[in-house]
Amino acid sequence: MNLKKYSSHIFALFLFFGHTKCGCNDDYIKQEKEGYYTQNHYKLSTLECFKETIIIPESDHLITNLRKKLKKRIPEWRAAGTEENPYDLWNNFYNEEIRKVIKNLDKEHHIPLEKYYEKVGNLFKDSTETNEKEVIKEATKLRANGRLIEAFKACIEEKYKKPEDIFATKATLAYQNFLYFILKKANGLPRKLKKSYSDLAQWKKDGHPTGEALWKKIRSTCDKPLNCSNVYNQKENREAIAQSLKLIDKLADNHALSYKDLAETIPHGIQKFKDIVDEKGLGEKEDIKSLKRYISLYQPFQK
Repeated sequence: MNLKKYSSHIFALFLFFGHTKCGCNDDYIKQEKEGYYTQNHYKLSTLECFKETIIIPESDHLITNLRKKLKKRIPEWRAAGTEENPYDLWNNFYNEEIRKVIKNLDKEHHIPLEKYYEKVGNLFKDSTETNEKEVIKEATKLRANGRLIEAFKACIEEKYKKPEDIFATKATLAYQNFLYFILKKANGLPRKLKKSYSDLAQWKKDGHPTGEALWKKIRSTCDKPLNCSNVYNQKENREAIAQSLKLIDKLADNHALSYKDLAETIPHGIQKFKDIVDEKGLGEKEDIKSLKRYISLYQPFQK
């Protein structure tokens, strides 16, 4: 909704309801105004990509392709001598994410799945055709068991339907970074988060105030212009800014946040802060400059 369209819509509502006495039109216009100024352009639903990372490949061809890419790209991954062992990355991710999903299944289902993923792990250890055939053998058995596949898909769906329950842990990000390297796909999240952790920790080490402390000071010293801001006057926006800064402060302490925190809550709060600064022309205030520098250290998902 743009401002011009919004203004015309409100004007039309005013004409239509202008002579009512109950004040319902005022309430409705107020709700429309609040809706406009509190819009969240970062709203998330489910994260489909996560389901694809652990489901059983539908064809042997996909397994063969993975083996070939691992064989070709792992030497490049190891070239610098500083990157983690591919099997360790896989194993950490498996224990932290996949094993938890499997454990929710009946024993008759989770045992063959554990065996399949054991063979996948061997492919990360040594990308030979022999290990590839072992993975294909176990995958073929699983695909033939319709009940198992449906039960597994249901567990994955349940696990990944809520972004607030999926955490960007070190193990998950490290495996994701490795896998995207192997597949030659762009994925800046692990790199951006790593840099954000480092920069925010350095900010704190250098003795600068936290985001929450800066925001508290700004609210005290700039109360008059802030109270004249349409964006600031919405309680929902003030809460969004406070929550986003609280979460960024947590990153400075190397806390693992959920994907909802990272991709929705933080960017939304940052955007509302920027909207207020732009609306009231406060960009030259020193404390606001400091807070703008601070939030710029958080790189992921910002537009």
